[in-house]
Amino acid sequence: MTAREQVDALGASQVRCLLCAHAPCDCPTFGTPEYLALVNRLHGTSFGGRQ
Repeated sequence: MTAREQVDALGASQVRCLLCAHAPCDCPTFGTPEYLALVNRLHGTSFGGRQ
């Protein structure tokens, strides 16, 4: 069984999100200030300004 077949067999509800680490994903809506704050926290960056 390929890796893709294994992921498909698990179902999306059992795959952990890389940003929030929840299964299923519990991230804020893409592009919202809450989402960008999560990305900034994980990457240690500040979009919209240089560090």
